[in-house]
Amino acid sequence: VHGGHKNNSQGKGEAAVFIKTFANVLKAIEQERALDRNEVTYRDGDTISDYLYDANTIYTDPEAKRKFDCIDIIIIAGDPNILPWEKKNYKIGLLFKMCKTTNKCLFCSVCGMLMLAYYCATSYKFINVVNGNEKGTRLRHINDFAKEELAQLTANDAFLDSI
Repeated sequence: VHGGHKNNSQGKGEAAVFIKTFANVLKAIEQERALDRNEVTYRDGDTISDYLYDANTIYTDPEAKRKFDCIDIIIIAGDPNILPWEKKNYKIGLLFKMCKTTNKCLFCSVCGMLMLAYYCATSYKFINVVNGNEKGTRLRHINDFAKEELAQLTANDAFLDSI
């Protein structure tokens, strides 16, 4: 279970409610089907790294790939207002990408739907939004950039027009 909730008291409370609810669902399934005890591991953005693997990133530990492969289902719950391209959501995005490229069973809340739309539109490319603190601004604000700044933009940089 990955929590992408805000790192404040409200977000921590929402995460706790989600975890408790999910644990109760698993318990009910275990009792109904007489299954062995399921293990639930909760990670947030600060503690998910040991499950992330992508040869083209800093996450190249083969042990992380093995740990990821041992998971039956990934659940991503988080703030419905997160933007998939925000740098703070890079790890959630990488986990999402790993699930999609390996056909891992994945359950997501609203933040997952936003990631699905984003990654389908960008072919899993991580795009750096350079304006409005990664939230975008009106297109007319592109004139606020100095020519030197515009000359330093890379292929993964984007100006997001948002109204």
